[in-house]
Amino acid sequence: MPSRITPKPTQAPRPLTSGPGRIAAPKPTASAPTKPPLLAALTATLVETKREDAGPNAEVPPNIAGVPVRHARTLQFVGLTGTSTAQQQTTDVQFGKLSKDQHKALMAEFGGTSQVPYDAQREYSAIDFLAPMLQALVNKDVDVSSPVTLRGTAKLREVENCDYAIGITPNCHGTAWEAARAFQGSGSGELGLCLGDGTSALDLYHTDRFTNVGKLASGDPAALKQLRPGDLIAVTDESELLLHSAVYAGGGLFFEKPDTEDDGYSETPYRLVTLEQMKAPLGEYANGELSLSIMRPAKPLEPVQLAFQSGEEAGIAAWANKQGTSIGKPLVLELELGSGGGIRGVHASATELKNVTIDAQGRGTVVGE
Repeated sequence: MPSRITPKPTQAPRPLTSGPGRIAAPKPTASAPTKPPLLAALTATLVETKREDAGPNAEVPPNIAGVPVRHARTLQFVGLTGTSTAQQQTTDVQFGKLSKDQHKALMAEFGGTSQVPYDAQREYSAIDFLAPMLQALVNKDVDVSSPVTLRGTAKLREVENCDYAIGITPNCHGTAWEAARAFQGSGSGELGLCLGDGTSALDLYHTDRFTNVGKLASGDPAALKQLRPGDLIAVTDESELLLHSAVYAGGGLFFEKPDTEDDGYSETPYRLVTLEQMKAPLGEYANGELSLSIMRPAKPLEPVQLAFQSGEEAGIAAWANKQGTSIGKPLVLELELGSGGGIRGVHASATELKNVTIDAQGRGTVVGE
């Protein structure tokens, strides 16, 4: 839902050299690079957040998959930059100790990808039943370094006459894409933190990668029954602006990153929220009523850095190779649209690749963080 997400143009013009998955970066043909990668200084570090109890969350049902909820609380992230209270809340759902049948029921309710084992003495929460990638990210903020300017690259650009300035800018669309992939059975492995361009995301949602199974009616708890864990929720308004993307996690809860992250934006950690918590920050961005489309993956999704790959990467990679170096990180597309809907600028943003493994408690965790 960040301000950087731009409306789908009425005529979707695209430069021939740009677009998700259009042009792969060339393999170096000269000797191996001898200098550090161009983007070696770019970093994105996941940081555990501090949270304070903000009261009960009445939107969470008293039972999930027939298992009593011991308590459901709204937690407020503290110590972060930004003024949006609605964006800086998360939901804590506690079940306590479970029987084997209850554990099995909750595993099924949340998609069956968790690797947290049954233990009669363990106190379980909803997080224990999420997909490992979601477990590794939930309630964490991502601290990103300042963009890196690639001096001498202005000549490579077709629209702007300035050097590329490339940062790491994870947002809701890129996050939702990787979260949807997590429910396709990937317990551990590579995770991409990056921007998913809003215009490209809307285009991708309407390919054969997804089946549109209908609208999610707001304010109707029964409507959640049509959802499956891993369903991607595309939130648009009357002007067809893609405001937000999130993923249904199960149990009436959604996983999301509520805003774009970079070194100049407010901090908005990855979080687990109810439907109304997800919608709450969107009102100020909407033109008219919100529309929530349920986009169900119809085939295995490619990694986010491939789905949103930048066509600019090929030219930058070739230029870097001539300098005796490499880019160092996959690049994704970022389109800047003008007020009339046409493309005003074509930019590139970097992907931070993390490795997710399973810890001693059975939860997903990012290696080294």
